[in-house]
Amino acid sequence: TRALDVLDPAAMRAACAEAGLLLNCVGPYLESGEGVVRAAVEAGVSYVDFASEQVHYERLKELAPAARERGAFLLTGAGLVPGLSAVLALRGAERVPAVDAVEIVYAQARMPAGDAGLGSMLTGVLEAGHSPVILRDGQQVPVRLGDDQRRMTLPEPIGARDMIGFPTLEVLTLADRLAPQSISMYFLLGDIPPVLFTLIRLLQPHRRPWAYRLLRRVSEATLARDYERGLAKGVPVDALVRVSVAAGSQRWRATLRLPEGGAAPTAYLPVLAARRFLEGRFEHVGLVTPIEAFPHEAPFREIAELGWKLDLEESAYPLE
Repeated sequence: TRALDVLDPAAMRAACAEAGLLLNCVGPYLESGEGVVRAAVEAGVSYVDFASEQVHYERLKELAPAARERGAFLLTGAGLVPGLSAVLALRGAERVPAVDAVEIVYAQARMPAGDAGLGSMLTGVLEAGHSPVILRDGQQVPVRLGDDQRRMTLPEPIGARDMIGFPTLEVLTLADRLAPQSISMYFLLGDIPPVLFTLIRLLQPHRRPWAYRLLRRVSEATLARDYERGLAKGVPVDALVRVSVAAGSQRWRATLRLPEGGAAPTAYLPVLAARRFLEGRFEHVGLVTPIEAFPHEAPFREIAELGWKLDLEESAYPLE
């Protein structure tokens, strides 16, 4: 075991020199991800993360040729959302022809600890300044985080909640693979005060370190408050991922229920990637995402082989 600062290039290079595969769990990836990936590429070490940021994905594209030359792969977005959600979208696309729309929803009734979810919230804090995109009418459209909010009724114990539009790199990867007219993504990130998004845009934390530190403290306080409130009310940690794929008059939907929360399933694809790498079954080089790395049925079969259980419900029905 070694402790090191991932923002220290020399320390990262030394650690990568002794490794065959790097699993990067340190987010938000807009803060440290590029440096960690660069150290892995320079050492010829393959790399896995569960990043969601579109900007991080674009940065990895620039490093991909060097990784390919060294025979290494860069697997990004290999978590729960993004990750398994995109694999489910491909599964749906095989059940309905000529996909028109994809919608991905993630919600968790309560976080398992006061600081859980901090990485996701700080991801939004930093990426808000980079104009992430959604797909609308077949075109990539920049959005301001916080502007797109929708009331959704989800299965209990989550119920009716206000969801926030939060596009991840899956908007880009699924658009390339499926060519739908629209892709939307919504997250339940706790009871975030609407003024927080206005504050983020004013302070521009992606450019001002002091503003990022301030918003980190605000985020920590918000999550701690939500955690204590949920704990006092006896709210469980249940989470769910819902993926809907529409084509013409048909809709396919998958609901993945996670009674122990979303933390453990976030590690499933990185573990499967490491297993394939160690067994010599990971054949990709350069930049890859889960929809290229895993045939759409394979992750669920391999997850079951490892003794993990996924409560997955699928349905297909005509649109009203």
